[in-house]
Amino acid sequence: MEQQKVFSTAMLGFDKKAVLDYIYELDCTAKKKEEEQQRRAEEYEQQLSDLRRELEESEERRQALEEQAVRDQQALEELKAACENLEQQNERQLQELRHREKEAQIQTEQNRQLQNKNAEQDQKLRILAAEIELYRQQEELRSTTAEEKKKEAQEPEKEAQEGGASVSPQEVAQLKDDLEDFRRHIAQTLAGFEESLNQLTGETTSKRSSSRFFR
Repeated sequence: MEQQKVFSTAMLGFDKKAVLDYIYELDCTAKKKEEEQQRRAEEYEQQLSDLRRELEESEERRQALEEQAVRDQQALEELKAACENLEQQNERQLQELRHREKEAQIQTEQNRQLQNKNAEQDQKLRILAAEIELYRQQEELRSTTAEEKKKEAQEPEKEAQEGGASVSPQEVAQLKDDLEDFRRHIAQTLAGFEESLNQLTGETTSKRSSSRFFR
């Protein structure tokens, strides 16, 4: 509270100069207060403008951050989708690899079985070749024996046996029986061999008869 002003008195009342000085002082004080208030108002206005500008900048930064967050979220979703796609591809490739490994194992086992069957067939072929060779040798031996017997028989009865058979009817019949038995044996062996080959190749072929084999 301002202190009450006491004016000096004169003959006709208060001192005019003192009153004017006081009015001037009040006016100066009021102007100073007004200038101070104006200055503060301008400062407040400037601060308010600065706050508004900062608020706008903050809002812009917030919007930019939100947009960046949206873009980051989209990129994250795309990355997740790419990862899931890669996982699915890896799973498919792994399944395909396992399937191929299984097929390779099956093929390896089939090849092993085929090799074993081929070895068995080779053994059968060698046995068949040995039997054919044995039969050939037996036929040669029989032919040689028959020739020797023929010569022996021709010496005492050379003229009587001219143009006759080289061996006796019993020996011819025996040779025919032996030849027929051997043909049946060879036919059975070849039939078994063809059946094994058909199982290996999956083809169905007609069996060859023993007569066709010896033609």
